[in-house]
Amino acid sequence: MSTIDSVLITRQVLSNIRIIKFFAWEQRFIGMVNDKRYSELKHLRTRYILWSVAATIWSGSPILITFLSFLVYTKIEKKDLVPSVAFTALSLFQILRIPLDQLADMIAHVQESKVSVDRIEEYLNEPETDKYLQLNTRKKDTDGQPVIGFENGTFSWGGTDMHDKASAEAFKLMDLDLKFKVGDLNVIVGPTGSGKTSLLMALLGEMTKLKGDVYLPGGCSREDLELDSETQLTESVAYCAQQAWLVNGTVKDNIVFASRWNPRRYKDVIVACSLQRDLEILDAGDETLVGEKGVTLSGGQKQRISLARALYSRARHVLLDDVLSAVDSHTAKWIFDKALLGPLMYNRTCILVTHNVSLCLPQAGFAVVLENGRILSQGTAVEVIDSGKLTEDLSKSRPVSRGTSRAPSRVPSDLGDEGDDEAVHANGNANGSANGLADPKKAPASNAQEETRAEGSVKLSIILMYLRAMGPWYYWVSAAIAFAAQQVASVSTNVWIRTWANTYAEKGVQYMSTRNQSSITHIPTLSGMGTCLNSGTCSWNIPSWAGTTPRYYTYNSMQTNLATTSHSDVDSTYFLSVYAILGLVFMIITFIREGFLFAGSLAASRRIHERLIQSITHAKFRFFDQTPLGQLMNRFSKDIEAVDQEVCNRYSQQVCVIRC
Repeated sequence: MSTIDSVLITRQVLSNIRIIKFFAWEQRFIGMVNDKRYSELKHLRTRYILWSVAATIWSGSPILITFLSFLVYTKIEKKDLVPSVAFTALSLFQILRIPLDQLADMIAHVQESKVSVDRIEEYLNEPETDKYLQLNTRKKDTDGQPVIGFENGTFSWGGTDMHDKASAEAFKLMDLDLKFKVGDLNVIVGPTGSGKTSLLMALLGEMTKLKGDVYLPGGCSREDLELDSETQLTESVAYCAQQAWLVNGTVKDNIVFASRWNPRRYKDVIVACSLQRDLEILDAGDETLVGEKGVTLSGGQKQRISLARALYSRARHVLLDDVLSAVDSHTAKWIFDKALLGPLMYNRTCILVTHNVSLCLPQAGFAVVLENGRILSQGTAVEVIDSGKLTEDLSKSRPVSRGTSRAPSRVPSDLGDEGDDEAVHANGNANGSANGLADPKKAPASNAQEETRAEGSVKLSIILMYLRAMGPWYYWVSAAIAFAAQQVASVSTNVWIRTWANTYAEKGVQYMSTRNQSSITHIPTLSGMGTCLNSGTCSWNIPSWAGTTPRYYTYNSMQTNLATTSHSDVDSTYFLSVYAILGLVFMIITFIREGFLFAGSLAASRRIHERLIQSITHAKFRFFDQTPLGQLMNRFSKDIEAVDQEVCNRYSQQVCVIRC
């Protein structure tokens, strides 16, 4: 099992936590998560064993190198291991270990970087989508209005390869040839599964185009759009999905959605979408946090907020996917009359997918009937009803006589002054508060969803919590003994080298020249400096106190070396053998110390994860309403990974560096 398996099942549990809590299945699903976690820890244990072996080799390599170097120096070259040679060699071996370790880390980092670069390269080499190419196909009619629709278009949810079984069997929209009416209400109707949502997706470029052409204005960056001087709209598209999509923010943030703030327009949108009463009963009005995917709101509230976002935008063309399905009949009629036919839709194209045919079809300027991915009928409302493609009940619906009433109904007006009984029923209070918003006395809700990061040093309580999770008191007593034993073993190897080197010194090893040695009775001067510079051979008079009277010896600087006298009584084999045993003991103790450290780390990882999953799954519903799922998954993924792989390893590396 991998980390992905553990995170995946944890995400599934947290995504369905309400059902789990309703049936009191917390412990059962906690057991499922822990089973995946234990399998993950088994792999982590194997990794730690390999890490312990590597750390033992890394710590014991200077001892091995020292042993081999001194073996060659004393047994093969037959030289004496005097203190100046022994401790100089030890220092060099310790200095060389750090660069070698850094070289290994650099190689590992280069390999990790290559993996990341390869993944990015694979992503960038993916074939380009045709979505933006087909959206750039712009066309205008004879009146200069943009064309929205299809010409002999066939679209599929699969690929373009029809020899592939999955692509061949995927749902398709066949032979679409229609033009929506720009600046008016267009209705798409049909039974469930007929392809109404797919038609909007094909229009947006989300389906694979097999043949034909699709026309939709927009398709450019938002920064490049310009407001029309007359309509104050941009040639862009706003889409409202059947499943309401909300961001983790306030109600106001979801409606405005980074658009330019306009309080009058905002008020009109609130009233038209029947949100006045909802904002009055919410804790903080339009500053109420909607939670992860709007979990704090009802389905109707989420759908109306999503619709309000589309209406508040300055997009000239609005695509709505069954936005009336999540509200009751009275609210649906209010939204249809005040939002879809009201002044907020003036000069705007509305393409509405709906099952409420009796309400929407009579008012439509253009209608399309779909069945099984094909167009059964299209045209005006009268033409579609007379085609006989609708049910008998729907065919009785006739469009009302609108005459010239349609244009005035789309003239912008102050919707807050509407006072008919129907509005009161749908809104609860049509006039609402002063601006149709929340009571200003209500305090804004604190943003509990905002994720912050602690700065500065780690608190002592956190450190103690991790140390307690590693093990009880007897674990720490054993670990302390292992740490102390490792330090004693490390010092003992150096002490033994000192003892070995001092043995030679005690035997009277002297520095003397192999030739040109003569006794003198006077103190030298610098009179021979010229001879030294000219010949390149200098004679220096070095005093020696062999007794009470200083004696001077002359050494030739070109031929001076250490006189190697034979000390057959110094048994280098004995010293090498003991050093090898001490080094082996040191490596064994180092492995045991690493084992204690990593065993405690595994125990801490297991206990911390168990405490975390227990606390999360037994939390109240309010906690899940206020906390986004992404923040919870960060705790179970990134933070648990840090506890598993970074805390213990960094501590082990710091101990090794300090010891060195």
